[in-house]
Amino acid sequence: MQPSSHTSATTVRYRIQSRYAGSDRRRQYLHFRRLQPFVSVCQCGAFLNENYLINDEKAIYFNVQLIKLKPEIKLVNYYRKQRDIIKTSNVFIAGFYDVACCESAAEYDSIKRKNKEYFNPLIFLLENMVGYSNTILPGSATNIDILWADLKDGMEQIYSRTSMCFQRYMNIYTHVYTYSTAIQSNSVHSSSSLTAMNGSCHSAQRSRIISAHSPATNIHADTNINTNATPNEFSGHELYGRIASYLHSFVADLHKNAASLHDESLLVYYCTQWENYRFSSKIVNGLCAYLNRHWIRRINDEGNDTIVEIYQLALRIWKSVFFEILSDSLTKALLKAVECLRHGEMCNMDLVSGVVNSFGRRRFYHFHFENILFIVELSSCGKQSNRSLEDDTVDQSLMIYKKYFEEPFLMQTRAFYTIESETFIRENTFSEYMKRVEIRMQEENKLCTVYLNKVTLKPLSNLLVDIFVEQRLDVFQAEFKKLLKTEKTEDLKRMYDLCLRVDNGLVEIKKSLGAHILSHGKSALENIGEFAITDPKTYVTAILEVYEKFHNLVTDAFRGDYGFVTALDKACSKFINDNKITKKANCSSKSPELLARYCDILLKKSPKNPEEAEVESLLNKVMVVFKFIEDKDIFQKFYIRLFAKRLVNQLSASEDTEASMISKLKEACGFEYTSKLQRMFTDIAVSKSITDRFHEYEAKCKIEGVQTNVMVLSSGAWPFQASFNFNIPAPLEKSKQAFMNYYSETYTGRKLSWLFNCSRVEMAAHCYDRNYTLLTSAYQAAVLEQFNYSPKCMLLQLFEATNIRLDLLQQVIWQLIKFKILGAKIGDNVIDVKDTNDDGEDALGFDSVIFLGDFRSRKVRVDLTKVSLKAEISQEHETVEKNVDEDRRLLIQACIVRTMKMRKALNHNQLISEVISQLSSRFTPRIQMIKKVIDQLIEKEYIKRDDNAKDSYSYLA
Repeated sequence: MQPSSHTSATTVRYRIQSRYAGSDRRRQYLHFRRLQPFVSVCQCGAFLNENYLINDEKAIYFNVQLIKLKPEIKLVNYYRKQRDIIKTSNVFIAGFYDVACCESAAEYDSIKRKNKEYFNPLIFLLENMVGYSNTILPGSATNIDILWADLKDGMEQIYSRTSMCFQRYMNIYTHVYTYSTAIQSNSVHSSSSLTAMNGSCHSAQRSRIISAHSPATNIHADTNINTNATPNEFSGHELYGRIASYLHSFVADLHKNAASLHDESLLVYYCTQWENYRFSSKIVNGLCAYLNRHWIRRINDEGNDTIVEIYQLALRIWKSVFFEILSDSLTKALLKAVECLRHGEMCNMDLVSGVVNSFGRRRFYHFHFENILFIVELSSCGKQSNRSLEDDTVDQSLMIYKKYFEEPFLMQTRAFYTIESETFIRENTFSEYMKRVEIRMQEENKLCTVYLNKVTLKPLSNLLVDIFVEQRLDVFQAEFKKLLKTEKTEDLKRMYDLCLRVDNGLVEIKKSLGAHILSHGKSALENIGEFAITDPKTYVTAILEVYEKFHNLVTDAFRGDYGFVTALDKACSKFINDNKITKKANCSSKSPELLARYCDILLKKSPKNPEEAEVESLLNKVMVVFKFIEDKDIFQKFYIRLFAKRLVNQLSASEDTEASMISKLKEACGFEYTSKLQRMFTDIAVSKSITDRFHEYEAKCKIEGVQTNVMVLSSGAWPFQASFNFNIPAPLEKSKQAFMNYYSETYTGRKLSWLFNCSRVEMAAHCYDRNYTLLTSAYQAAVLEQFNYSPKCMLLQLFEATNIRLDLLQQVIWQLIKFKILGAKIGDNVIDVKDTNDDGEDALGFDSVIFLGDFRSRKVRVDLTKVSLKAEISQEHETVEKNVDEDRRLLIQACIVRTMKMRKALNHNQLISEVISQLSSRFTPRIQMIKKVIDQLIEKEYIKRDDNAKDSYSYLA
């Protein structure tokens, strides 16, 4: 490796394992900058002094300053002075100066014989450390033809894969350097140049640079190259032409030997020769490093890209002389091997891989030689050159690979699998067809990944998808519905994986899945019957079963694909909000109501209450259904009423579970959605402290009466309304008055409205077979309290004594009759509940006689409040609907004003779209209601119609 003679920032590091370094065979290292030739000489001397123990430093650095100041001094004079001054017994150092100072071939040969053991390292030091390119060692270039003959012998030795020692390698390297830098006379090499370069050259035209002309390499005389070329440039060009001519001849001989080979034998021969040729060419490229770095780079810098580095030249010759001529035979042999593999026959695919690698796979190389390992660290300039060598080679070889192999390979693949797919799907089931396609695609993927170039993987995959799937997409879509009905998850998974590879291949499948889920969901709700209207648990459980079934299918078979999840959500939303149950109730709000009542079942105290962890899991499932509810505001109204009843009647199974549900709703719909629920929790805590202080007040004032616990609730947060007026029992009236006195003394400016319809009363019954404690409503207590004065009463008497509305009084008495707390007689006929339908209260008139019944129970404590009055249920629905409509109207108003304030002006359709989009998370507003609200806002002068466009609105500040 010859350092450049010009100034460069490139650093070259030589790591030397030398057996010439003394008896201890130490490894020595040399680092230096290639600055100026004379400085390199001095550094070389320093190196010798450091590593070979020369004690006379003055001798090594003799006249250094003089050399720097007077560069016209010849190197030979410097070396001669050094040799005369230094008296050393070190034969290596002495030989160094002898070689540097010799001036004749005879003297050079004498030194060579004298220093036979150290001769090659000495030459190496001079050529690779001194770096003075204008100096030619005596005897090394006296005859260029002899030099070329030895260099050619070395190349033949390399290409024949004959072993080579380091000394021989360095001799050849030196020949290349010497040949490239030789100063030739006008008549020395004219005939040899003509012979070697297959061209014409006249001594009178020595200024022109001649290049080798070969049909194989397309190297020709180029008049664009510098016409004032130096003799060194002529030598470099002549050497380049001779190397090209040799490679052309060598590769032509290889081609002759391959002319009669076919199929596998051709592949074997090609792989073997290619690997040998490639490896050998890389070595030759290293030997010609000086030629590549200097002459070839200089030619390229002048704009001539027909001259390439030696390794690229070798590849070009291989392509034109060997590969292109045999390309048809090679391609046929490769395709035949691939076809044998597809038929399951035995074949050597390593041969296919070897040939394909010669087309387009990048290779990296490093070389080890006896006693010396070269490690070269290149600067940006050197790295760019090295990268350019590899990148250009790879790009060119990929083009070759695609042209000579990939295109015919893909054509053969299409023909092969078109026939196979048509035959297989005709003779087998669709499930077996998909399994076959899956196996074939895996085999082809392995073939491409292991044996071919990976650039073929994408076009090969696209081709197989087109043949196996895209051309039969209608069959896939038809079979998908059958697989859904039979619930074959594995086949559905295969179908998804295959159709996913096709652009828009899953669109129709997603639609089919959504339609199937919708049909299945509606059918499931129809099967549970009409009783689901009053059974929230059955209704919600049926919905969850459908969702979980298809959610698992989407997760497993369709790998949780977002498109399939969306199809599932849309289908669930449709059948949950519109099904037989909602149609039977003639109310679209039935689903949110039943879901709220199902939550009430989970959160209310019960003898069969599950563990908290199980309840938490069920509430998570409730939130899944809640996500699909369109009218979330209706769910909110019902949930608040049921939550209020649980708090007031102290029926909550767990406060933590209640808080957890509120947190889930808050996460789903925001703080405003649950603000009232949070306030109700706060009121209960405050009420407990008020009740405790009231009891202290009673004890202090010595107020006698029944024990009373009072809950004080905020009127704006709770969903209750004032109850019907009636005459409460006398003991309760006394306690009521005592609390009002206490509250008015403690708090001023507050008004209390009593909610007797939400109150509960404990009564001790001593009129049956044994004593019972009855838990009743205030209305029931008022009726039963009358039987303390008489064992039987007329309905008219009860009406006048209690002052309860007649229809409500009839329902209260009928509930007590059903519990057998009371009995009734109409005329001479005693009413039998078994023979009467649920509307039997309508038969009770003012002349009906009510008396104490024959009540019996295993329980001592009996709750009579579990059954709600029809009037209360009817009022509850009317109140919910009324409140929902009013809240929606206000929300729509706020949304329109907010939108118009931001946009300033919108047309009618845009405003409708904006309102629906913003409110869809709470409910789906009706178009008619939005129009009505718009008219109200126009009347209130929040917005106005545009004078020029009646379908547009403007905001009024």
